[in-house]
Amino acid sequence: MNISKEVKPLRVFCILIIYAFLGWWNTLSLVAHHQDDWHRRFREEAPKAWRQIAETARKVQGSLHYISMRDSQVLSEYKWQFRQVNGHAWIYRESLRQDGQSVHYVDFGAVNERYAFALSRSGAGRGWFLVGLTHPEKAPDLGPADPTKVAKWLCASYIPYWVGIHEDLAHPNFTIFSVRPELAGDDTRLKVEFRHQLHLRRGAQGDTLTKEGWLILNPSRQWTIEEGEIVVIEHPSKIRARLAYGETKEGFPALESIVTQSETPEGRFMTIRYLQFWLQPVPSLEEFYLPHYGLSEPEEFSQPRPWWLYLSLMGLSLVVMGLILGAYLHWRRVRRAYLDAKAHLA
Repeated sequence: MNISKEVKPLRVFCILIIYAFLGWWNTLSLVAHHQDDWHRRFREEAPKAWRQIAETARKVQGSLHYISMRDSQVLSEYKWQFRQVNGHAWIYRESLRQDGQSVHYVDFGAVNERYAFALSRSGAGRGWFLVGLTHPEKAPDLGPADPTKVAKWLCASYIPYWVGIHEDLAHPNFTIFSVRPELAGDDTRLKVEFRHQLHLRRGAQGDTLTKEGWLILNPSRQWTIEEGEIVVIEHPSKIRARLAYGETKEGFPALESIVTQSETPEGRFMTIRYLQFWLQPVPSLEEFYLPHYGLSEPEEFSQPRPWWLYLSLMGLSLVVMGLILGAYLHWRRVRRAYLDAKAHLA
């Protein structure tokens, strides 16, 4: 009788343990399934959204204000303006402070279908000096005045340029460790942990550059980055970033600011980038050519005449020569007939 009373509570306790274990296992399975679902959505939806941003970025105009500080002291400050239309692009950089010292000079670069060029001047209101002229495909050789850099910060909403990474998370250089949902108010954010390895060029120091960390993505805003922390392995440093957005404009997430804080052996640094983007108005095509800045068109890059123009001129020349030859032969026949008739009458 006493044994039965002792066994019954033990049985109930075991049953409770079993139910608790099954509940825990079921919850764990649901969480794993939920995470797998988010991982699948990340792989399938994010690259499509990023391609849409990249497509819109080809039509966007904008500006960038860059400030770099160390211990509240401004080290460098630049202002950029960039414009693009129909494959043409220009970039204007105004340098205001370097190495903590005030400066004022301007670099400008533009690329069109025939050539790319770089201009410079020492201050506002002064004339431009031509400092570089090359073929369009060699525009990156223009350095700070490289107009192909226009698209760089337009896509910073999904590419972490602020830490020196130039690929999105779908690139093979990334190894994704985990994709976990996190609640942020009524919305869900996704924390992506990763490793990025860049194989350096031969002759560079080291074989690879490795960066590890995490990014917070917002799936409801085209899977854009809101926050991140990344550690550079080979050169011990940690970079923390926060990105702020305005209203989405015609499918383009309006990135308004990027604030980064870096911890390095040299000290702590803060970098602030204020951005503005717009689709209208667009620049005129004249802005992408040298005459717009008071300089003559380069002869070596003059507008080539189309091939059909040469064929048309050749055809016209043959027609004119045929008409002249036909008139001459007709004149000879008439003259000969006249002379024969005159000789017969004589």
